[in-house]
Amino acid sequence: MHDILEECTKEGLSETIRWLPEGNSFFVNKKLFTDFLLRRTTTRTYFTFEGYMKGLGFEITDCSEGGSIFKHEHFVRGQNHKFARW
Repeated sequence: MHDILEECTKEGLSETIRWLPEGNSFFVNKKLFTDFLLRRTTTRTYFTFEGYMKGLGFEITDCSEGGSIFKHEHFVRGQNHKFARW
């Protein structure tokens, strides 16, 4: 997931998925994620992805931008080693 977030930042896809300014959570646009990024992951639907993330202990909050915010205390930008499950 760290790699996908960094790749999308470099490719200018921040409307689809992006780190939030604090660096300890990220935003996913549900429609754009489904249309584009699911091809880059092993999940088939957004809800499968969300369920997987919940299973890893992420807190998921819906937001008004048409997406969700994912947060985990050990999933931090630039600190891949803190979240060894990926």
